[in-house]
Amino acid sequence: MIWFSFKGVRSDEYGLLERLPLDARAERITSYVEIPGGMPVAYETTGYKSQIITLNLGIKDVSPENLDAIDAWLFGEGELVFSNDSDRYYLAVCNKALTGSRIIKELGKLQIQFIVLPYKRSKRVWETIELTPVQSQQIVISDGEGNTIGSSEESNVSQGWIELSESIDFAVPVIKVYGSGDISIRRFLPDSAVVARNVTDYVIFDVEKNAVYDKDGNVIENETTSGLAAFRLGAEQAAMIEFENATAVEVIKNMRWL
Repeated sequence: MIWFSFKGVRSDEYGLLERLPLDARAERITSYVEIPGGMPVAYETTGYKSQIITLNLGIKDVSPENLDAIDAWLFGEGELVFSNDSDRYYLAVCNKALTGSRIIKELGKLQIQFIVLPYKRSKRVWETIELTPVQSQQIVISDGEGNTIGSSEESNVSQGWIELSESIDFAVPVIKVYGSGDISIRRFLPDSAVVARNVTDYVIFDVEKNAVYDKDGNVIENETTSGLAAFRLGAEQAAMIEFENATAVEVIKNMRWL
């Protein structure tokens, strides 16, 4: 049986889906420059268009109570999953579903319209990164002119891999690092580090949102040095990351496909 799921609810709870849509591949935004006396010149930007998908769902129960439940379900934004690709999802907005209970009762089905945002995304699943301890480091403090003015205590440094098992367009991981004190993550290619200070229990580095959160979900402000853009991973890349003061690490890879 074919189905779609929106906001965690499957369509076959309410009826039968007429057909699945074609693969919703994102379309690049194309702009045109008008040339006086000549042909317009087309060029592509780096963005991608959202698109509209229309589905037809045959309704099992057209009672007012059931239609109210469907109306409440098919509203707003959420994750949209199709049965032929159930391990991935789209971000979508449903802005048009019920067209009137009378029409639905006469036809026995309703038309559902989704605005689908670009990119197909992997399911958000936490995975454990195995940490490999490296030699403790003595961090030298400089005055910026090459003169040593002191050093910090030895740091607890370890390394781990974010591995991508299949070809993707890119990935924007969420990295959850357990530990206390000043916790840092460092990627060497390109060379970039992000430090979260005064951490208790764990900290979350969210590359997609370019934000760092404490264990209570608060954005850490004025306590973080920034460089999260460097942790976005390109197609077929994997990243060796160094962690300081980390006892354990989990990651959501957040892979995306066009």
